[in-house]
Amino acid sequence: MADKGATSSLRMENKAINDYLAHLETSKPRRGRKRDVGKVRMQLEEIEKRLSEVSGIRRVDLLQKRADLNQELERLGSANDGTQLEKLFVEYASSYSVRKGIRYETWLEAGVPATVLARAGIRPHA
Repeated sequence: MADKGATSSLRMENKAINDYLAHLETSKPRRGRKRDVGKVRMQLEEIEKRLSEVSGIRRVDLLQKRADLNQELERLGSANDGTQLEKLFVEYASSYSVRKGIRYETWLEAGVPATVLARAGIRPHA
């Protein structure tokens, strides 16, 4: 039977890699003008004012818009919160790459920046 400590370490390694890749996917730059937290909050305030004035389908539309804006506000607030995820990726990526046979080019294609790979000790193959 496998050592429980080794299994736990592999789980931590897998989680660190998966969480960082998920963060990269959700924080990709989007086209168009960048959203400002202040503007999103102003829109939320406007919706709150209008909610008491409308009913029926207009109310449902505003409720959904409010939910969407709250979700966007949460995303904007956590968009720059990838430093800890990146740190853990750097810690585990090299051993994960060796264990799984993941090459430098594959990491790049997955969206991992070359600077992060360099800090993780992952180099291009000659």
